[in-house]
Amino acid sequence: FSAATLEEMLRTCETWAKSKNEEWRLLLDFLETWFRDLTWLFRGLPEEKLINRTVGSDENRISALRKSGEHFTLQQIFEIFGWIAESRRTIELNANKSLAVESLCLHMYRSAV
Repeated sequence: FSAATLEEMLRTCETWAKSKNEEWRLLLDFLETWFRDLTWLFRGLPEEKLINRTVGSDENRISALRKSGEHFTLQQIFEIFGWIAESRRTIELNANKSLAVESLCLHMYRSAV
């Protein structure tokens, strides 16, 4: 990962977190399903059970999942699940959405190997 990647990721997180609607919730939901699918791939479970296996009718996300899986250990994925849950809890308790989501993104970025 590069500084440019980190900067781009933080901009995206900031945009999602500052939205007036529930985009932050969609982001956290997506991250939960993405890392759930990575866990399934690590465990060798059937690919047809993956939530994020396709985008549309023909675009396959399994290769993107496998590529992102190269950057995390199973232990790191479990930690990320905890950070996602903690971010959701703090936002629901009225924490600053931008800071909570940016903090989550930084944790994930620092975890990547």
